[in-house]
Amino acid sequence: QQHTGAAYNDDFYHHILLHNSATQNGQIKAPPSSDQDGLRMLIKTVVEEVLEKHSPKKPSITLDDLYHRYMDDPARSRSKKTVMTYQSVYNVLMELFGRDRLISDISRDDCRQFLDVVRHLPANAKKRFPRKSLVEISEIARSKNMKYMAPLTINKYVNKLSAMLNWAVEEELLDHNPAIGLKVADPVHAQDKRLPFSDHQLQKIFTALSDKSGAEYWVPHIGLYN
Repeated sequence: QQHTGAAYNDDFYHHILLHNSATQNGQIKAPPSSDQDGLRMLIKTVVEEVLEKHSPKKPSITLDDLYHRYMDDPARSRSKKTVMTYQSVYNVLMELFGRDRLISDISRDDCRQFLDVVRHLPANAKKRFPRKSLVEISEIARSKNMKYMAPLTINKYVNKLSAMLNWAVEEELLDHNPAIGLKVADPVHAQDKRLPFSDHQLQKIFTALSDKSGAEYWVPHIGLYN
């Protein structure tokens, strides 16, 4: 009985598809009734096309809107230095894609283009070239074979871009993050990186310098705040 019901359902869908194909300028070609696999494939194709046509699309916003919404999110707290890094990320995005670029149009290749600009920036780029844009500075540094920022710093910029796009996914403004996993390789292994002094260690060091004078006193203090 189940087999008979299944056959009846197949014949019913087949009849509907044949009817629709005859009324839609022949755009849909129903397969022969004996070709059950072809019929199922046709049903699947039609359903997918209908769902794609009638499914509500996610609203898209511009890169400029994304940046300001993300930075204004009261759920996130950032240091002044982190805000400055985000501002640099924003500047590069505006120079590359413009204020009106929709985030839904940002592709993996666009993210790689962003990475390509950032990975060729020298340290203290804006201090060294205050009248140049970051894109221009990247081109200058590349042409002059200047020393670039450290991989850790480059990846911080890319991570900030990825964080904004992740936020857009969380807010249902994007289906996926095109910058996820994008980074440059760091030649220094994690176990070989120098660890920073703890607050307790710094306190002991500078307490010991209290009776020093001249360079012995000022050089460590300048290093601490530089």
